[in-house]
Amino acid sequence: MTKNEINYIDVWPDCPEKWQVASKEFWLESNALPAGAELATRLKQLCTLAVDGDRLIGVSTVFKANYQPLRCELYFFRCLVLPEYRRKSVARQLTINCRNTLEAFSTENPTASAAGMAVIVESPALSEISRRAIWPTTGLNLVGYTSQGQQVRVAWFKEALLK
Repeated sequence: MTKNEINYIDVWPDCPEKWQVASKEFWLESNALPAGAELATRLKQLCTLAVDGDRLIGVSTVFKANYQPLRCELYFFRCLVLPEYRRKSVARQLTINCRNTLEAFSTENPTASAAGMAVIVESPALSEISRRAIWPTTGLNLVGYTSQGQQVRVAWFKEALLK
């Protein structure tokens, strides 16, 4: 049996319908859509997908929002990876690819740009690495905490200018 290589497919900002259908099935099979989450909105937020052979194994989404504590707009990143692929750096690579895609988009589209990509750390699996102020491979730096005590991390884009 040959081992498939995991491929990362950047689909943002205009995700092809094929990948929207696959992502919808992925979320529904994983029972991963939060209550009240509007599927059409989430599909427009698809950024990078992880595929092992023909199987979708990880999905990342982003949405742009003003983050008042830093007085700037950021792309907020979230991802879901199938349990059997966790702890295999899939989430890390989704993060890196998505950050690079967003940074290139922001450089090419200055009027639609943001200052960086943010992550609200929710996974307990990241508790050990969360003690580090900087995550060098992803460029995510600790910038604060939510009111629930979750870390907020930001990877600043190279061309970012703050107001």
